[in-house]
Amino acid sequence: MNTFYKLLKKIFMDYKIKNLGDKEVYYIKIDNEVAGFFAILRETLDYCCYADEQGFLPYIIYSKRTLYSENGFFLGTKNPFEYYYEQPLLSMSDSIFSGLNLVKSRLIHLEKIEMKYNLKPFSYIVEDKYFEKMADIYRKYMHLNVMTYKKIEINIEKIIRGKRTLGVHIRGTDFYKEFNNHPVPVTVDEYIQVINEEAEREQYGQVFVATDDVRCLKKLKQILNIPLVFYKNTMRASGNKSVAYERSERKNNNYLLGYEVLKDAYTLAACDGFIGCLSQVDIFVQIIKKSKGQDFASLKIIDKGVFTNNRQCWEPSK
Repeated sequence: MNTFYKLLKKIFMDYKIKNLGDKEVYYIKIDNEVAGFFAILRETLDYCCYADEQGFLPYIIYSKRTLYSENGFFLGTKNPFEYYYEQPLLSMSDSIFSGLNLVKSRLIHLEKIEMKYNLKPFSYIVEDKYFEKMADIYRKYMHLNVMTYKKIEINIEKIIRGKRTLGVHIRGTDFYKEFNNHPVPVTVDEYIQVINEEAEREQYGQVFVATDDVRCLKKLKQILNIPLVFYKNTMRASGNKSVAYERSERKNNNYLLGYEVLKDAYTLAACDGFIGCLSQVDIFVQIIKKSKGQDFASLKIIDKGVFTNNRQCWEPSK
């Protein structure tokens, strides 16, 4: 009955928004066909921040061109954002729908938010002020839907098992292609050194590793002495092509690619300590942790800077 009620409410909301005028409901449409899950979620969060400061009510649409979109109607919606999250307007009172008007998101709005809180254009280098603000916005507007929340919580319990855990995120695959304005990749050996130092100092009982790269995981399993845990049924690549562009025969692959990286981020945020690099995933691990009013016992972001060259991120894999 609750699901049926939400479906009716969504239909009503869609109808109202399509028949509104010029302001108040902030229509956020993400149409990025090359960006990964957390890059487009960061765009979304920036737009939600703009809406919040303008007194608008955000309504979020991911287009079918985004990498995580399934064909047609899936999980009760045609909007890939809603595969994972509740639509912010759904949690608000029905009374807000009387007399609302519509304004569309624009790139300049995102740019204003990035400059205001991160002091620079969309960047892997993130200021503390940005983390603090986006944690507040995430807490207010980004709520996992019931199905996603339950699935992730069950998986976290299975992987953490009450142990003091050090979370590690290793970004491999296409990062090794050295794209312009993308981070200089961190080697597995550099990670291992930091893991050993942190594990000894903080007395962690296990390491949870999230990585998109089979090669990185294999080397960690061979070298680390501390117990290592990871999600086994997760898509990973063994070359320099982003997992986001991987297409397989498994059912609902596009949706699963998004769910798996989201599950990784929430699991990393549930760990006691965290080691990461410059990546959108690691930005959101910190935002999610802060949105819960929590801090890591130890936090190490390995920063080797970013590349400046003419290699673009949509370059075909060689």
